[in-house]
Amino acid sequence: MDVLGANNVDIFSQTMQQSSELESLANEAIKSGIDKYVSKNYEGAASEFNRAIGMAPSSPYAVDAAHYMAQAHLQLEDTGKAVDAYKRAIQLNPYR
Repeated sequence: MDVLGANNVDIFSQTMQQSSELESLANEAIKSGIDKYVSKNYEGAASEFNRAIGMAPSSPYAVDAAHYMAQAHLQLEDTGKAVDAYKRAIQLNPYR
C-alpha cells in the first residue's frame, strides 16, 4: 500500500474510534439523564439528554434521548421546549 493509502486507513480508523468513544460518552449522558429524571431533577435531565444528542446525533439512541428530553420539559411545564425536543427527534429519525 502506498503512503497515501496508509494515511487514509489511519484516518478512517481514528475517525471510527472517536465516533465509538463519543457514542459511549453519549450513552453515559443518557444514563445520567435518566438518573436525574428519576430523582426529579428535570432540568439536569434535559441538559444531559441534550448533551447526549450533541455528542452522538447519529447514534440509534439519540432519538430516545430527544424523547426523554421532551418528557423532562413537560415535567417542567415548558411545552415549547418539549415540542422542540419532539421536533428534534423527528429530524434525527423521521421513521421512528
